[in-house]
Amino acid sequence: MIRKRDFQLTVGIAIALPVLSTSCLWEVRGERYATLAEAEAAGALRRGWIPEFLPASAVEIEEVHDLETNLGWIRFRAAAGDIRVMIDSARPISLGHLSDEDLLIPRPPRDWPSELKRPLMATPRANFKLYTARDSHASRCIALLEAAEMVWVWNCAAGGA
Repeated sequence: MIRKRDFQLTVGIAIALPVLSTSCLWEVRGERYATLAEAEAAGALRRGWIPEFLPASAVEIEEVHDLETNLGWIRFRAAAGDIRVMIDSARPISLGHLSDEDLLIPRPPRDWPSELKRPLMATPRANFKLYTARDSHASRCIALLEAAEMVWVWNCAAGGA
């Protein structure tokens, strides 16, 4: 015969486990936007998930953010001229400026470059460039492949240096 206390404990665990495991899974979230205007309409810039300095021509935007740490990672494409304007106010850096924490990325957007994964297993491509910049929300690192018009942006300590 099942005792009342054992039954209550079993029911409590059966209810608590799915709730707890689900809440842990929701710490990292992400969205995709066709355009910067779509991201702005959804409030992603206001919340700081998407940097304010992204060019208006940004498309194929994918952002991932961690609600607990308030860190975010973004991948997008934009016109080459607009990328140049965006990085005009940024400071060039090398991979050596990035700490392990700067490269700690729990669930990066698709196509995250091998140059930004730890352990570093690849020699950076010749057209792979790194910069730092700030917006009103955070210090950001910016990586880009010039010829591909592909850009990655994420929160990093090197961006504040």
